[in-house]
Amino acid sequence: MEIKRAGSQASMKGLSDYFTGTVRIDPLFQAPAPAHVSMARTSSGWSRSVTTSTAPSNVRIEERTMPHVIVKLWPGKSEQQKRRLAAAITKDVASVLNYGDESVSVALEEVAAAEWGEKVYRPDIVEKAATLYKKPGYEM
Repeated sequence: MEIKRAGSQASMKGLSDYFTGTVRIDPLFQAPAPAHVSMARTSSGWSRSVTTSTAPSNVRIEERTMPHVIVKLWPGKSEQQKRRLAAAITKDVASVLNYGDESVSVALEEVAAAEWGEKVYRPDIVEKAATLYKKPGYEM
């Protein structure tokens, strides 16, 4: 693999979603295809500290703001249970998929038991059976 310096590519401003204060990102190099590696230097206007990091060049910062997990459940769980569930899902998703916690979002949607078949079972389980990685142990 041949790696060449990026040359005189323009610096860009770090996104406020990922940095506090003013941060400048200076591209250092990008490897040619089929490699997906680039390196950039970030510097803060406040501390003048410099760090160097690598990330796949085909993954833009905006694209790292995922995944979003939606859990549908019957009403009646306490706020503490919901927070614990969201925290556990966040931890596991971040660990398994190698994301930071800040990249994961979790939503809980309560669906009444009387509406479960119509609003969840048929549209999300039966009609999307091919996308299920964990199937329920019940049928309706």
